[in-house]
Amino acid sequence: MIRSNLFHLLFGLLLLSLVACKKDDDTTETPEPTTKTDFLTLQPWKPVSDKINGNELIQDCQKDDKYTFSDNGNHAIDFGPLRCNTELNVTNNTWAFANNETTLVITAADGSAIPYELITVNRDSLVLKFGLEVITYLPY
Repeated sequence: MIRSNLFHLLFGLLLLSLVACKKDDDTTETPEPTTKTDFLTLQPWKPVSDKINGNELIQDCQKDDKYTFSDNGNHAIDFGPLRCNTELNVTNNTWAFANNETTLVITAADGSAIPYELITVNRDSLVLKFGLEVITYLPY
């Protein structure tokens, strides 16, 4: 009888240890973006529209440009294979939010800064306004 109980006890402990052990999952989930910085830096952006008073100004040579915002404040523009003029292939700038994250300020290497009104930034689009000009970007 003691042997039988000991067997059942050991068998039960074995089953319990198998059920209690869980294989560690090595995959780390990337947190969902929640802030404007998260969305802005989530992915590169490409311009798809540049309008003033409803008139489209964007050129084909601008549609292959890639705008990348890094969470360390760096901002790069890769002008792609279609060039509008003799512009450099890549420019390196900085970016920062101002006015309670309603303004996106892009500062060039020469120190000149352009403040854009931030209309929209989410997973699907980035919309900026400078004066009457409204520029729409989509994920690259």
